[in-house]
Amino acid sequence: MQLSLGQTYHEQDVKDGVDACATPSAKKAFIAPKIAVEERPFPESHQLDVIVNLDPGPGSAPKRSKLINNTEYRDAELLARFKLKPGSPLTIAKVQSGTERIR
Repeated sequence: MQLSLGQTYHEQDVKDGVDACATPSAKKAFIAPKIAVEERPFPESHQLDVIVNLDPGPGSAPKRSKLINNTEYRDAELLARFKLKPGSPLTIAKVQSGTERIR
C-alpha cells in the first residue's frame, strides 16, 4: 500500500491496498494474515490518520529449499551461518538476519 503523508484520502486507495495484501500471491508469504484498518479523524483540521495493522501470522515452513551457491564458501558453511533448520518456520526476519550473518 503506497499512501503518502498528506495525500488526499480516497477510500478506494485503502481498499485496493488491503486487497493487494490479501491476494493469493501475497498470501504465499503469509499463512493466515490478518489485516485491520483503523481511521482516526481530526475534524478540527480536516485530516485523517489511516492506520493499517498487518499481522502476518505464522511464517511458512518450506519442506525443502535449494541452495544456489555462487561463492567460494562451502554450502555447509553458508547453511550453518544462516541458522535455518529443516521444518522450522521461515519468516522475513529470519531471512534478513541470516543474510546479514552471511555478509
